[in-house]
Amino acid sequence: MIIKPVIKEIPFPIKSLDVFAFVKDQPYPFFLDSSLDLKGLGRYSFLGASPYKIIRSKASTVEVETCFGNYRYQGNVFDFIIEELKRFSITSNHHIPFLLGGVGYFSYDLLHLLEDIPSRTVDDLGFPDCHMAFYDTVISFDHHKKMGYVMSITENKVDEIIETLKTVGTAHPTLTDHRPPATGHYKSSFSKEDYIKVVQKAKEYIAAGDIYQVNLSQRFSTEINMSPYDLYLRLRETSPAPFSAYLDFGKAAVLSSSPERFLKIDGKEVETRPIKGTRPRGGTPEEDERLKKELEESDKDRAEHIMIVDLERNDLGRVSRYGSVKVKEGMSVETFAQVHHLVSTVSGELKDGMEPVE
Repeated sequence: MIIKPVIKEIPFPIKSLDVFAFVKDQPYPFFLDSSLDLKGLGRYSFLGASPYKIIRSKASTVEVETCFGNYRYQGNVFDFIIEELKRFSITSNHHIPFLLGGVGYFSYDLLHLLEDIPSRTVDDLGFPDCHMAFYDTVISFDHHKKMGYVMSITENKVDEIIETLKTVGTAHPTLTDHRPPATGHYKSSFSKEDYIKVVQKAKEYIAAGDIYQVNLSQRFSTEINMSPYDLYLRLRETSPAPFSAYLDFGKAAVLSSSPERFLKIDGKEVETRPIKGTRPRGGTPEEDERLKKELEESDKDRAEHIMIVDLERNDLGRVSRYGSVKVKEGMSVETFAQVHHLVSTVSGELKDGMEPVE
């Protein structure tokens, strides 16, 4: 089915954060929030709520929730998403890059559906490996043009939303509770002893030539005295980023303040912007400049960054036309509220027949 969404400009000044504060209590709200515009990466923001379909998966079990009922299947969740996207072909000449569709997250654990790699971790949270919600109505903001748009499958729905938005206040949502959000006690998913053992094991793998590098992570958890939305406002205030996001899935919420674009697909072009190499911001302009220069000239950081860029070139090469993968921008320093990052841009041209989900 080919769908041409109805798109109308919001005919009065309004800000994305004000609109999201208005819709955040509806089912499954999302906010893809460009709270910082850097090199044009933060041009657009998107938000919505009340999806028509929800897909969640755990290993090879896929659950589908719709207004007509809930269903459970066995299979690869990527296949279900591909089929869902095939059902509706969105067509429009509008410049907005995302009109209607799916919003959610893909976890690292999905690799077990794609690669024959054993799992050595304990799943102590039980969150879905994939959680996607599909929306037939989206509100978007073009921060460069300072314009907002309502997009939906029917004109009546668009007009109804624009009329409702007239009641949204113009005052930005602000934090009223300035207490620390956490109790002060953070618990790691590792004990110190176990962490040291894992580091030692990683060194042994590297010495044996089994791996070149390992990204060893640990999760810190604590109790908080504010809602996920208020916590997101705190995060947004202290660390704005081009790829900030708030996704509320009811039992869990995803809060993101990311400077990094993992993947962008525009027609046949695919692009990734890996980050490797970081320094904190300085307390004075002089210290800040010194730390930035230190990052630019660090042999260690540059070597690690080149390794990550080579990895991304290899990954894009698996799905791109031979010879099309290139480094468009190499090892530039980008500055954010809290840190300096070393960033590269790698792109390729997708092979014929290669779809975005693939």
